[in-house]
Amino acid sequence: MTGSSIDPGFTTEAMARIWSNAGRVTAMIRVEASLARAQAVCGVIEDAVAAEIGRVCSAFSVDADAVLGEGWEVGTPVGVLVDRLRATVDPATARAIHLGATTQDIVDTAAIVLIDESLGELADGLVGVGDEIARRAETHRRTLTMGRTFRQHAVPTTFGMRCAQWLVSVSADLERVRTTRSRLPVQLGGPAGTGVGLGPDPSAVVEAFASELALVVPTLPWHADRTPIGLAIEAARSVAVTSGKVASDLIDLAQTEVAEVAVRPGRSSAMAGKRNPIDAIRTLAAEQVCTTLTAAGRPHSLDRAAGPWHAEWFFVPMVFQTAGAALEAVSRALTSLTVDTETMAGRVADHADAETVVETTGVLVDRARTRWEEVRG
Repeated sequence: MTGSSIDPGFTTEAMARIWSNAGRVTAMIRVEASLARAQAVCGVIEDAVAAEIGRVCSAFSVDADAVLGEGWEVGTPVGVLVDRLRATVDPATARAIHLGATTQDIVDTAAIVLIDESLGELADGLVGVGDEIARRAETHRRTLTMGRTFRQHAVPTTFGMRCAQWLVSVSADLERVRTTRSRLPVQLGGPAGTGVGLGPDPSAVVEAFASELALVVPTLPWHADRTPIGLAIEAARSVAVTSGKVASDLIDLAQTEVAEVAVRPGRSSAMAGKRNPIDAIRTLAAEQVCTTLTAAGRPHSLDRAAGPWHAEWFFVPMVFQTAGAALEAVSRALTSLTVDTETMAGRVADHADAETVVETTGVLVDRARTRWEEVRG
C-alpha cells in the first residue's frame, strides 16, 4: 500500500489530510504511545519506560508509504512500524512497546481515532449547511412555488417549506454524527481478543487506554464484530445522501426549462454561456461513490477475517472522504444560491388557496427551524 492521490472532487483538504498514509501511520504511533501510558497507569510497565516510549513516538519520523507498502510484504504494517520503533530504544524499552497487543488492536483503534476526527469535520460542515438552509427557510417562508410530484406540477408549496424539509434531514444527520462520535470505542484484546498478555488486569488496561484516547470502553473486544465501523460509515453515508437530495433538487430547479433557481456555474468547453451547476454535480458524484462503498463491508469470520478486514483499509477512508466532499460541494451550491421569486410566483398565480398554503407551511417551517436550533445547540 503506497502513497496515492485521489481526485480532489472526491475529497476535501481536511479529509485528505486525515486519511493520508502519513495520517494513518501517525495515528498508529499515537495508539502505541497511549497503550504504553495505559499499561504504566496499571503498573504493567514502569512510568519511566512509558515516558520513554512516549518521547520516542512523539519524535519519531517515518516514511509512511514505505511502512504501509512493506506491510503488504510481511503481512502487517504494524509489525514494520513496531520494528522501527524498537530499533530506536534500549532492549528493555523495546520489549514494552506493543506489549500484549496485536496488529488489529492498533489498526482498528487508529481507524477509530481518524473516524473521530472525520465525524468532527462532518459535524462542523453540517452546522454550516444547516445554518444556511435555516436562513433560506425563513427568508422564503412566503415565497410561493409550484410543488412537483414525479417532476410534474402538483399543488403550490413555498420555497421555505422545501428548505425546511432539507433542514429536517440535516438535523437528523447532525444528531446521528454527534451520537456516533460519542460512542466510538477502542479496540484492545490481543491476538484472539482474550486480553491475555496485556497485564494481570486486562480490563483495567482497556479502561486506561480508552481514557488516554478519549474514547469509549467497549463491552468486549470487537475485532470480529464490525458494528462500530458500520455505524460510523452509516453516519457518513447519511450525510452524503442528504447532501445529494439537496443537490438533486437544486439541479432540477436550475435546469433551463424550470429556471427557478441559479447556483454558481461551471462552464462548458464547447458551449459558451452554458451554466452547469458544478457544485451540485460534484455533490451527486461524491454521494454515488460514497453510497456504493458503504455496501462493500462484509461480516468477519471467527476471530479475524482474511480479506474483509483488509478491505476496510481502502473503503473506510474513501467513505469519509466522499461524504466530506459531498457536504463541502452542496455547501458551496447553497451559498451561491439565488432564487427567482417572480418565476416561481408566476407558476402559482391561478391558485386561489395561496394564502392558506403560506400560513400552513409557515407553521411547518417554524417547526423545522426549532428542531434545528435544538439539535445544533
